[in-house]
Amino acid sequence: MLKISNNQKEIVYAQGEGRDLKLDIYHTAVLLLHGTADQMIPFTSSQRMFDALCDHGAAAELHLYPGHTHEFVRLPSMMAPVMAEIALFLKRTVVNPEKYIEENRELNMFAQKET
Repeated sequence: MLKISNNQKEIVYAQGEGRDLKLDIYHTAVLLLHGTADQMIPFTSSQRMFDALCDHGAAAELHLYPGHTHEFVRLPSMMAPVMAEIALFLKRTVVNPEKYIEENRELNMFAQKET
């Protein structure tokens, strides 16, 4: 279940057994990683969470892995690339987001240039 409190800019994602995940969308960067063949938790739950976060202005990314099941990141072939994605996400959203924004403005021919 997903509840959104517009007044508090808080998203509550019910996880069951009385435990809720509450996100302050002003200060939260969220990376969702989900296998599309997950039999335990449908990947559509991550899609709904991503949509809700984005609709309310949160910094969020959703990476879907076609054909992968629950806990696919434990596979030897997936661990290194997924950890690299997580590290890059944290650098871009938490550690030094300005660096990546500025680099995009300077080097990307499709980026809108400031005048």
